[in-house]
Amino acid sequence: MRLSNTLSSLCCASALSLLVAACGSSPLGDGGEGGGSTGASSASGASSASGASGGHGTSTSSGPGAECSGPNPVGCHVQGCPEGQTCADEGCTPSHCGCDPETGSWYCTDDCGGGTCVPDEPACSGPNPVGCHVQGCPEGQTCADEGCTPSHCGCDPETGSWYCTDDCGGGTCVPGEPACSGPNPVGCHVQGCPEGQTCADEGCTPSHCGCDPETGSWYCTEDCGGGTCVPDEPACSGPSPVGCRVQGCPEGQTCVDEGCTPSSCGCDTARGLWICTADCGGGTCVPAR
Repeated sequence: MRLSNTLSSLCCASALSLLVAACGSSPLGDGGEGGGSTGASSASGASSASGASGGHGTSTSSGPGAECSGPNPVGCHVQGCPEGQTCADEGCTPSHCGCDPETGSWYCTDDCGGGTCVPDEPACSGPNPVGCHVQGCPEGQTCADEGCTPSHCGCDPETGSWYCTDDCGGGTCVPGEPACSGPNPVGCHVQGCPEGQTCADEGCTPSHCGCDPETGSWYCTEDCGGGTCVPDEPACSGPSPVGCRVQGCPEGQTCVDEGCTPSSCGCDTARGLWICTADCGGGTCVPAR
C-alpha cells in the first residue's frame, strides 16, 4: 500500500513539470514555490537589458542633466599642466570645451590653440661657465684675461649641458691686487695741494708713482720734478703802493711826477708787508685840470 502511494506521487509531479514547461506558468499560480516564475522573469529582464545596451551604446549617465565623464579636454592654456610639464602649442588641442547635458559628452571647438602639456626641459647644473667679463667675480677677486675662458655659454635643453664658444675672451677671476696704503706720493704738480698750501719746486718730490701689486708698496721715479706743497704766502694788505705810472689813477685825476712815489713795490711774504723802491719816479695822482 505504501509503495503504491509513492508511485502515484511521482507520476503527479512529472505531469506537473511537463505542464509548466508547455504553458510557461504553473496552474497553481503564486501558491507554488515560485522558482519557475522568478527564473522566467530574470531571463526576460536580462534579455531586454542586453538588447538596449547593444542597440545604442549609451551609458547610464546619458539623458537630460547627464554629467560628462573625465576631465575637461580643453588645452593647457586654460587648465594648466601637472608638475614637471610645461604648456606648449604642440599638437592639436581645442581652446574651449563644454559638456552636452543631453548626451553627457564633451563638445569642443575645432581650433588648435589650447596648448599641449610637454615634459619640462632639463636645466643645466651649476653656474653659467661664461667668463667673468659677463658674470663678474666674487669679492676679493678681479676679472683678468688670464687663461682661456669662453665669452658666451648657453644651456642645451635636450641634454641639460652647457655649450660654450671656443674663444678665450671671457676673462678669468684672479685674486685682487693688494692696495697700497696712504695717498699716492707723487708730486703736487700731479695731485695738487690741500687748502692753504701752494705747489712749489722746493724739496725732492717724484713726478710719477705707482702701486706694486705684489708687495702693496708704492714705487716712484727718482726725479724731483713733481713739486712740493708749501704753506701759502701771506698776502700784503691794501693795494700795492707803487706809483700811478704803473697802476693808474682814479677817475678825475691825472698822474704827474709831483711828490715822492716809488715806481716799484713788492710784498714781503714773510712779514706780509709791502717793500718799495726809494725812487720818486712812480708818479702821483693829482686832480685833472
